[in-house]
Amino acid sequence: MNGKYYLSYLLNRDLKEQSEKVFEGIANGRKRALENWFQDMWVAMNLTKDTILAYLGQNGVDFDDLNHILKDKRKRFEDFSEFFIINSQGKVNVSTYEGQIGRIRKDLPNFQLGQENQPFMYGPYIDEDTLKIGNCSSKFFDEVTLMFSLPFENNGRISVLCGRVPNDVMSDVIQDEDTHVYKESGDNYLFMVETDRDIEVGTAISRSRFEDNTFTGGDNLKDGIPTKKWGAVRIDQHTEFEIVFKDPATNELHEGVMNTIKNGQNLDSWPGYPEYRHIYVGGKGIIIKPPHSNEVWGMMCEGDIEEIYKFRSLDFKIPLRFGVLSGALTLLNTYVPFPNYALWLANLIIMYTLIKVSVVKPINKTVNILQEIAEGEGDLSLRVEKMSNDEIGELSRWFNKFINNQMTIIKRIGISSRDSKNSANELSGMTESFYSNAKNIEGIVSDLVNYSVEHNQIFQNTQEKFNVLSDSIINIDDILEGVNEKTIDTSNKAKTSEENSMAVLETMSELEKSMKVAQESIVGLKKYSEEISAVVDVIENISKQTQMLALNASIEAARSGEHGRGFAVVASEVSQLATESEKATISISNLIKYVQDEAAKTIDSVGKISQQVEVGSSSVKSSVNTFKEIGGEIEDIADKIQSITELVSIQSKELNEIAKGTEQVAAKLDKDTNKSEDESLNAMNMVKEIIEQTAQVDQSSKVLTHTANNLNEIVGAFKL
Repeated sequence: MNGKYYLSYLLNRDLKEQSEKVFEGIANGRKRALENWFQDMWVAMNLTKDTILAYLGQNGVDFDDLNHILKDKRKRFEDFSEFFIINSQGKVNVSTYEGQIGRIRKDLPNFQLGQENQPFMYGPYIDEDTLKIGNCSSKFFDEVTLMFSLPFENNGRISVLCGRVPNDVMSDVIQDEDTHVYKESGDNYLFMVETDRDIEVGTAISRSRFEDNTFTGGDNLKDGIPTKKWGAVRIDQHTEFEIVFKDPATNELHEGVMNTIKNGQNLDSWPGYPEYRHIYVGGKGIIIKPPHSNEVWGMMCEGDIEEIYKFRSLDFKIPLRFGVLSGALTLLNTYVPFPNYALWLANLIIMYTLIKVSVVKPINKTVNILQEIAEGEGDLSLRVEKMSNDEIGELSRWFNKFINNQMTIIKRIGISSRDSKNSANELSGMTESFYSNAKNIEGIVSDLVNYSVEHNQIFQNTQEKFNVLSDSIINIDDILEGVNEKTIDTSNKAKTSEENSMAVLETMSELEKSMKVAQESIVGLKKYSEEISAVVDVIENISKQTQMLALNASIEAARSGEHGRGFAVVASEVSQLATESEKATISISNLIKYVQDEAAKTIDSVGKISQQVEVGSSSVKSSVNTFKEIGGEIEDIADKIQSITELVSIQSKELNEIAKGTEQVAAKLDKDTNKSEDESLNAMNMVKEIIEQTAQVDQSSKVLTHTANNLNEIVGAFKL
């Protein structure tokens, strides 16, 4: 039990329910504001991506142009301190911060998930470039960074658009000073619940209101906040990552954080719990899941128990003060007697003064400020100073809260109005451009229509010429049909001639073979003739010798009377010669028979040759007759070709007329084409400009849609 503040709690037990509503309102309001801020960031990222894609759709990649686009968007979306693009190789070629250009950022989780075509918000994390770049819409900024990213595809490759936001910008959203009901001790902060990074659960991931002495003249984290027994709680650079929300007495997460993580929310306004300074606080804890993030955060909205129950009601304070002063006056009256009317008058003055100081004066101050806001220039920065912890102080507190809510609404309306005005101006300019381009295109189309009418007339005249040609072509078609029939007949006869020629060739081939056989036979006859000659020579010699022997026999015969023995020898020789002659005769007979056989063969071969020559002669005669017929048909074809020539001559004249007309058309077309080409080029440029402006119209429409949604949300928050 928190005994130190128990008396205050007893005096203000009714405040427990009220303070719970206060913390509920603060937590829900800050969560809603944070969700709206995330939505605005992603809308800005999408509009920037759409502008880039619209540019790339009409142009090649030009780093200077892309840099110009990103710089314009950074000026428009002030919460971003840098826009840059990482290409598919992980290199930064385009950035609003020159120090980023040329770097390889493959290590950035935004690039890695971007290549998987996933939008991502990374952080908070430490990035020294954030401190170097500056350009922050918050007066607080350091190295702690949020990185938003959207992938987009160009020529089949994925690039990643990244937007850098200092984490203090997000901290400003939840630390809006006027939202703190408990000015002396109130603090709203984010802490880590789930992450795959090496960050301890319960670690601070947003700036504390007490990081320095900006909002309070008391203790702060940079100077060190002393605790009762556990030294001072101190940070070196920033609240984020240096503070873990643990109770120093137990070194465990304090109850607010622990119960929020465990239950998804926590609400405690009495007795409260000791937090990281070991000071008892009450508050509301809720879970937050940022869009396109793989982390879960928690948010605590807290105030010290002492301040929560510091309230003293007027119905307690005024009677108490009046009683003390009246008692003192009565005591004084015992020593210095006063008339009753004087005593009554003194009590009246005391009561008047107490009411004026405690009630009327603060109310008048509030009324004056409200009147100035209502009837003056609407200065919503005016605030009523809280001078007491009573109903009047509560009135001033909630009056200030109301004015702050109205100011926040007006700011959002102002931002929406500015965006709407810019979009309306862009739409107005584009509408004028549309009108001008439409008029120009109308003129070009009108000229093209006139050209088409003239060209149509020329081609109508040409059509008549083509009708004449068409009739001639019909006649040519008839003639060609006859030519085709003759050609087919000629082809058939030519085929017959070819067959006859082939027969002649075959006959001649057979004749050649027969002649070869005859030649071989004749060669054989020659050989055998030579042998016969040799035999004849032998016979001749034998004949001569026989004659000699016969002569000798005659001589010896003359002597035979006495020498019959010698005749016998001669007779023997003659007998031998006769034998040889007989053999020679037989040989000659055989040779003669062989020669006769060979001669017979030769005669037979020659007969065959004669027959084949006769057949060849017949085939040749047939070929001659066929070719005569072909010649006649060719003459017929020649006559038809002459007719075709005459028709072609007619067509030639017509074609000359067409050529002249075509030359006129060509000249006209050339002139009109040049003009049409220029006008078409102008029209294409206008169409291209219209397409680009259409993309801008689309973006402006998205801005107007987002603005309308914001305004609808603002209006929807009221009961009308």
